[in-house]
Amino acid sequence: MSANNEYEKLLRILEEEIKGYETLVMILSKKQEAIIKGDVESLRQLVVDEQTLAKRIENIVKERNSLGLLLSNRRNRKAGVRLSELIEIAPENYKNLLQRVRYKLMSNLEQISRLNRENEYLLSFSIDFVRNMTQLIVGADVENVKIYNAKGHTFSPGENNKMLDYQI
Repeated sequence: MSANNEYEKLLRILEEEIKGYETLVMILSKKQEAIIKGDVESLRQLVVDEQTLAKRIENIVKERNSLGLLLSNRRNRKAGVRLSELIEIAPENYKNLLQRVRYKLMSNLEQISRLNRENEYLLSFSIDFVRNMTQLIVGADVENVKIYNAKGHTFSPGENNKMLDYQI
């Protein structure tokens, strides 16, 4: 296979990787909406979709790295398989194309990173909210808390976790 064919193959692999990341951005955005809406079923399916896609992207990256190593070795370079290093050793007619693809990859990865941080924050906030509400409800019956009984008098509840005495 000629060097030009190998760089064409590299570009095809990179385009496939970009499509994978764009799909991941879409999934993460939908995941964020599901978190906000509290749609657990959609969230479950999106997590499955995300994991499946992540495995597919991982295979694409392995393929890209293998080809990058081959290209690097063909040029008798001990360079790694980073795209920036491959751009340095690429023929002139591929350098601009590879630079644009690298920019797209970096942009997608930054967007994925941002969405993951936002989703982590939303989930963390939701967990804290539920934990605090639970503590508020369960902790309402501690010793110093006074509540009203059916006759309108205040009293301290016992061990039975009642916030109101609703006897009629």
